[in-house]
Amino acid sequence: MIAGSHKGDDFAGLVRYLFHGKQGKQELRGHLLGGTVLAGNPDQVLAHFESLKRLRPDVVNPVHHIHVSLAPGEELTILQWSELFAELGKLLNLPHYALVGHADCAHSHVHMIGTRLSELRVRPEVFRDQTVIMRCLRKFELKFGLRRVESPNRPRNKHGRVPQAERRPNRERRMAREGKKSRKQILRDTIDEVIEAGYKQGGVLIEMKKRGYEPMTTMRDGHPVGICWQEIAGDGTTDTPRRYTGASLGTEYSGKRFFQRIGGLYGETDKHHIFDPSRIRPFDFDLHWASILRNLGKGDRAVASPLVRY
Repeated sequence: MIAGSHKGDDFAGLVRYLFHGKQGKQELRGHLLGGTVLAGNPDQVLAHFESLKRLRPDVVNPVHHIHVSLAPGEELTILQWSELFAELGKLLNLPHYALVGHADCAHSHVHMIGTRLSELRVRPEVFRDQTVIMRCLRKFELKFGLRRVESPNRPRNKHGRVPQAERRPNRERRMAREGKKSRKQILRDTIDEVIEAGYKQGGVLIEMKKRGYEPMTTMRDGHPVGICWQEIAGDGTTDTPRRYTGASLGTEYSGKRFFQRIGGLYGETDKHHIFDPSRIRPFDFDLHWASILRNLGKGDRAVASPLVRY
C-alpha cells in the first residue's frame, strides 16, 4: 500500500473534489463508505465538519486528508478498509472522519476526510504523520496478506524537507502538463542557459541583465549571500514586472547554491572580499554592481575601488 496526507482549512473544497471531481460535476465519482460521521450524502458530510470548524475558528489547518492505495489487482472489503482507517484515526488523533471510495482508476483507493476538532476539545497534532501512516500500513499489509509497496519518496534535504525545486505549485505543474511555462520557469531556464553557455562569476549577472532580468544581491561582510531577480519592463504590453528571490525558484537557484554554481562573483574567499564593507555600502553595490564587476578581477585585487563617495 502507498499513502499520502495533506493538511488545510477548506472542508468545502475537499468534499467537492472527492465526491464530484475538480470541475464539480453533477454526477458522483466518490462514494461514502463509512467513518465516524453520521451522514448519508456529501452535503451532510460537509455540514458536520463545518459545524466543528465553527466551534474553533482559531485552529490552523483543521482539515486532514489521507489517501491510501492498493497495488493493482488487490482489493479490501469495506470492513477491512474501516478497520485500517479506524487505526489511522486513533494514531493521528482524528476523532471525526469520513471515508470516500473511488473506482475511477486501475488500483483501489480510499480517501479519509478527518479533523482534530471535536465538540469538547482540539486533539493534539501528530507530527511526522507520514511516518506514522506508513508504519500502520506495513502492519496491515501483513495482516491482510497484501504486497508491500513503498510510497515514492522525493529527494529531501538534511532537515527532511522536500527541496523547493521539487515542490512546484499546482499552477506550475498544471501549466507544465499543458505545455506552457510559468514566468518562474522561464527565469529558471534563462539562468540555466546562461550558465551552460559558459558564463562565469559576474559575467552571469551581466548576461542576465541583457536578457531582461536585473540582479539584486544581498551582501554580508563583503560576501554575496543572496540573489534576487527583477524583471525589466519592456514595451508595456506585458504584465507588471515581478521580482523573484533565488530561494523561491528552488534550491539550485538560492543564494548560496547559485554563487557556487557560477564560481562566486570573482573568486571571493574568507580572506578575499568582493568589496570593503567599510567603504562601500551593500545598497551602493546593488546600484553599481556592473561597474564594480568591471573593475574586479584585474590582477590580484582584493578590494574594489569605491565608485560612490559619501
